[in-house]
Amino acid sequence: ERWFYGDDTRDFRLRFRWLTGLTWLINNTSLTPHTWYVPVAAELFEDINDNQYFINRYRLYSGVGYVLDKGNRVEFFYIANQARKTKEDSFETVNVLRVRWHFTIPARPVYID
Repeated sequence: ERWFYGDDTRDFRLRFRWLTGLTWLINNTSLTPHTWYVPVAAELFEDINDNQYFINRYRLYSGVGYVLDKGNRVEFFYIANQARKTKEDSFETVNVLRVRWHFTIPARPVYID
């Protein structure tokens, strides 16, 4: 991931984002309608600027989700977000609650007469 900052568009930051996660199904063996599940994930952000490689942020996700129907599901998450600006700084914690709605748009075209 990279982004530009400041007034000079030639300056940019570069970092790697590492994400891994699991989903435990509670009352079914697949994500079918009326299934409850527990998603958990961990995400690391590695800054790679000025020959400095260090983890400057990490997030731990945990929550509960429910499949409404074939194309819709909703998730409620708690996110523990820890960040620092330099390698010498200590991590600061920000707690986040997130509600997420997943929806699927049909892949085949719909023709209207």
